[in-house]
Amino acid sequence: MRGLKNLIAQAIAIVLCISPLSAQFVFTGIYQEQKVDNQIVQASSWEDLLQQQQNLTAQGFHLTDIEFAGESEQKTYWSVVTKGDVAQSIHKESNWKSMLERHRSKVSEGWVLSDIEGYGDKSGNVQFVGLWQKGTANQQLWKLNSWLGVKKLTADMGKKNIFLQDIEIIKDSAGKLNFLLVYQADISQQRTHLIVHTDAKAYLTDRLERIKSGYGIIDFESIETEEKSFMVSIFKRTAQKEGIRRNMNPEGLSSVSKDMAEKGLQISDLEINLENKPVIAPPTAQKVHNFSPEK
Repeated sequence: MRGLKNLIAQAIAIVLCISPLSAQFVFTGIYQEQKVDNQIVQASSWEDLLQQQQNLTAQGFHLTDIEFAGESEQKTYWSVVTKGDVAQSIHKESNWKSMLERHRSKVSEGWVLSDIEGYGDKSGNVQFVGLWQKGTANQQLWKLNSWLGVKKLTADMGKKNIFLQDIEIIKDSAGKLNFLLVYQADISQQRTHLIVHTDAKAYLTDRLERIKSGYGIIDFESIETEEKSFMVSIFKRTAQKEGIRRNMNPEGLSSVSKDMAEKGLQISDLEINLENKPVIAPPTAQKVHNFSPEK
């Protein structure tokens, strides 16, 4: 446990040194009701992340979410860590073909994809990072390049009781959006819903309506293009408490996570953007939503 605390302390020390007037990390966090404590740790490079993952596994912890931000190859990696002896495997691939081959190979060996990320490197190519854990599931991994394609595929998959569980949105070298999608069969037929907004007020209104109907957010993505900003969420029916906090600077992430933990909510998903303007830490007094789903 001391080793994990040391990793966390190092991450906090590094991130709090970021100047509030220069490019800085801006966080969105999804918090869910959990009995075990989750933590956020930071790695300064890919090699550092791999070593960190090995150290955490040896201490009985595992990664549940990986995010990164930064320019070109200067990436900073962030991970959500939770207690549990779970076999994991993490790989980085230089193109989509090799990513698909890696995924198929892992599935044949009894692994399930739990997280996928992607980013553009200095050569203009897209690198892909996958996190697998031991298990079996009927999964499908896709990469599309249009909102229309995502909408159609999600509807078609839903007819087969295969629902969207994770979405990542990245830009290629031409600035075009690419959508990484993980679909998974659900024998309980717990359908998920993909919601896209370009207006913050409309997003908030829609989210509150879904809360009233007994739905909670399980994934969130935000990305800016030359034309507009997109806020993308996946909702699923749930009876658990949950909350999402956006536009947090490092100090805000720390204070909000502490406040949420006191309410029984742990960080489960992290979204990071790099911004060149000051971001104010949100107040820690936040309302937590307790769902009572309609039957």
